[in-house]
Parts: sequence; structure tokens; C-alpha cells
Amino acid sequence: MKGKITILLCFLYLTNYAQTNEQFSQSGKLKHPVYLGLGTGVFGKYGLIGASMGVKVFPKTLIELNLGVGGWGSKAGISITGPSFKRNWFPSIGITRNYGAKNVRVNSQITYKGGTTPMDYDQGLNYNDVNVLHVGVQRQWMSKRGNRFVLEMGYSFAMNEPAVSLAVDGITFYNQFIPKEDITFSNQQARVHQIVSPSGIMINLVYQFGIGK
Repeated sequence: MKGKITILLCFLYLTNYAQTNEQFSQSGKLKHPVYLGLGTGVFGKYGLIGASMGVKVFPKTLIELNLGVGGWGSKAGISITGPSFKRNWFPSIGITRNYGAKNVRVNSQITYKGGTTPMDYDQGLNYNDVNVLHVGVQRQWMSKRGNRFVLEMGYSFAMNEPAVSLAVDGITFYNQFIPKEDITFSNQQARVHQIVSPSGIMINLVYQFGIGK
């Protein structure tokens, strides 16, 4: 959670920098046919860190491919940013597949059927694949060379339920085998999984270098 707050503070600082720096100006047109860059965000298409490639299909329309790594594993997706409307805000929509992870060693708290006290579990966890729909708006600032600094805000909708499960068939506790069907995560642990799941208020920040004329 602290990491997400830090990223948000960086967003606000860099946005203010772009607004006040004389080398940047607001523009509704894309000056290059191809853009390559790095991005980061919260509940976004880049994850904590990611790469992007944008291709201009119209003077004010960009199709973007993105790859990244976030709290729900690696991700890949595609999005389209349409023509700007009032005050140079661009509508944006895209789909990202979060590939989850298998057998991740994470210290967790679990409970089991018939048990009364949460217990520690430090074996592997599986995070399922999740498809995410991103809907938002972008605002871009263009450098004199046509590079793009972009702030994107919106919401990411999980198209299937993000789920975490034990990577083993069960655990042995006091010489008693407990199948994973009888094991659940504690309420606190379930909230942690919800926080890192790829669904929520989206904020993206990306800087892209323009290529070609």
C-alpha cells in the first residue's frame, strides 16, 4: 500500500513539472508514427513497471501495446486512445491480461474448517489469470521533439474473479491432514489479496519517445 501511495505522489509531482516546464506544451496531435516508452501506475495496464509501444493510426488516435509486471504477475494488453475532446482530454479503452503466478512463496494467514485461530502458512500460492478492462481518459504534454508525457485516469474492471489458492493439495496440522477445500484465508489476508488484485481506480503515468516522421 505504501508503494502505491509513493507512486501517486510521483504522479502528482511529475504532472506539475510537465505543466510548468517550458519544454512541454499541450497538444491534441501526435507528431510521430511510432512511440516507445516506459510506464508505471496503480491498477493500470503497465503494472508497477512496464513498456509500451504506440502506433498512430490517425492524427489524434493511437493504438498501444503494453507489457508489464505488477502485484498480480506479468501482464500484456492493447488499448486505443481516441481523438481529444474539451481541453485536450483523450478517451482511452483497453484490455489487459494478467497472467497471475504459480507457487509463489508468500507468508499468509489461513483458517481451516473447525479451527478457531488463524495460522501462518508459508508455502506456495497460486494467483489465477485475470482479464481486465481499462476505461479512462488521458492528458498528454508534448516536448519540442514530439515526445509524449501522459497522465491517464479511470477505472479497471476485472472481467473474471481474481482468486488466490493454495498450490498444495492440503496441509498437515498436528498429524491431521486438512484438504485445501477446507482451508480459507483469514479476513485480513483476504483484504491484502483484494488490494493487490488488478481492479480499482486506475492511474497511469508514461513517457514515450517519438520515432520517425
